[in-house]
Amino acid sequence: MTRESQRDEVRILFIDDSPADIELCRLQLEREGLRFEWRSASSDAGVRAAFRDFEPDVVLCDYSMPGYSGRDALDFIRRYDPEIPVLVLSGAITEELAIECLRAGAADCLAKHALPRVAPAVRRALKELTSRRKYEARLKRMSNYDQLTGLPNAEQLAKRIARACEQAQANGRMAAIITLDIDGFGLLDQGFGRTAGNAVLRAVGSRLRSIVSARATVARIGNDEFAVLLPNVRSLQDVQATVRRLLDAIAAPRVIEGQELRITASAGVAIYPADGETQDVLFRNANAALRIAKKRAHDSFENSSGDTRRVALARLQIEAGLRAALEQGGLELHYQPQYEVRTRRLRGVEALMRWTPPGGHAVPPAQFIPVAEESGLIVALGEWALVQACRTALSWQRAGGPPLTLGVNVSMAQLHRDFYSTVVHALEITGFPAACLEFELTETTLVSDMDRAREVCSRLKALGARVAIDDFGTGYSSLMYLSRLPVDRLKIDRSFVQNMSANRQASTIVSAVISLGHSLGMDVIAEGVETEGQLAALGAMDCDQAQGFVFSEAISASAMQATLALAGMAERRVGLRGMDTPFVVATTPPIHGRVN
Repeated sequence: MTRESQRDEVRILFIDDSPADIELCRLQLEREGLRFEWRSASSDAGVRAAFRDFEPDVVLCDYSMPGYSGRDALDFIRRYDPEIPVLVLSGAITEELAIECLRAGAADCLAKHALPRVAPAVRRALKELTSRRKYEARLKRMSNYDQLTGLPNAEQLAKRIARACEQAQANGRMAAIITLDIDGFGLLDQGFGRTAGNAVLRAVGSRLRSIVSARATVARIGNDEFAVLLPNVRSLQDVQATVRRLLDAIAAPRVIEGQELRITASAGVAIYPADGETQDVLFRNANAALRIAKKRAHDSFENSSGDTRRVALARLQIEAGLRAALEQGGLELHYQPQYEVRTRRLRGVEALMRWTPPGGHAVPPAQFIPVAEESGLIVALGEWALVQACRTALSWQRAGGPPLTLGVNVSMAQLHRDFYSTVVHALEITGFPAACLEFELTETTLVSDMDRAREVCSRLKALGARVAIDDFGTGYSSLMYLSRLPVDRLKIDRSFVQNMSANRQASTIVSAVISLGHSLGMDVIAEGVETEGQLAALGAMDCDQAQGFVFSEAISASAMQATLALAGMAERRVGLRGMDTPFVVATTPPIHGRVN
């Protein structure tokens, strides 16, 4: 029986070489109504054996014994278990002795002849010990369990996964780890408030717990992320059936503030030992499968496999390479010109980030930009690109190029990291004028946090900068959103432009976007223009500007400077110097479709 086990009687260890003194003290404690088991020891070996076999709750220790002192006993007990209260008993108590004992770790120091004081001192010491253990147990629970849902946290889950893997290896079975993420929880939290969001999280945890057996573990491992550990799994089919029941339980309709909502989740599955033999590897592969499931469809799950593991490894390699490139100067910006559709005069450029690892081939932006966004590296990449583009564009201006306006593509992560201060700092260190800036935000970024986007855009506009909506037509913008945002320009997504000749609906959408932009007092630019036919169609629709392969691919900064010099010469020949022409630069490349 251990100390943590439930028992009615207290265990007292008497460290004393006098059986008579022990008997007197024991009888006094019994007369005081204390129920206890006891053992005695009077040597170092005896004390060690008692702690090993008897596990006392409290110690009554004589201070002066021939061959073994109370001070030696205190030193051993403090090393063995500093929680156990020790009451020192002595035939003659002096102030110096009491101070010495208390400093050595004793809970109290009593005279042997004052036996009536022993029982109250024992009860007091045990009460303090019980309170301390309850407090420590509460701290332990707080460190191992989520306070909102009461479920184990990630640290506790990791320990249970390790044990489940050991058991699975011993009995020749499998174990499964399932990671789940609530789809669109951020919008729910913003729309109904934190109280409602917390209620949903508690309900999800409860529903998950109700589906699995008592041997399984349901844990909350992130804001809207849960995990389920299934030990002793017989087959992959059993796991898949359980995952489907878990997702269906989450998706059961619920009423929030009078509205019936269907909340869904996505899941990733990893199996021990096929998908990993340690909890770190299993977690990583389950999360890789979860990311694939979320991209595919809501309310779905994906099993880990060789493909998902390879995808996860490739992602980690890209992230590590990007960090090294950022630290060691391995990134560069290429620039694609933008032209006025009607006159075909050069009006600006768009800067596209390029990355070629040392000794390797160029990594397409469509591969490394999503990794940068998921890992949070996009914030540092965006800051670097903003400063680099400002310096480059300013050098072109000083070299005699056309008047320039610099635009920057802003990611959602940047909006949430005090982007305004980042811009002010970039302007201060480069000397680039704020009036020559235009910031691009995608529709998805705007809609995901409309209040934050409106606040940041308004502050940027107060600097004198412009704001554009990038990839327009692919998100969820409406006239209401557009009317609430300080937007100067719409950029038509390349997918619509490239489908104009083959798809009448795409052509209609392009024409409608141009009319909408102009009716709201905005300029409109088309991306991904590749043929003269597309350019002519855009001209007929009164589109303001265009960029794409029909004019030029993205070129290096030095090549772009030469192009700008030629444009400046052409403008001087026709007397066009001093025109108020926008010069647009974006720091992140298009992700979908063909990258120019």
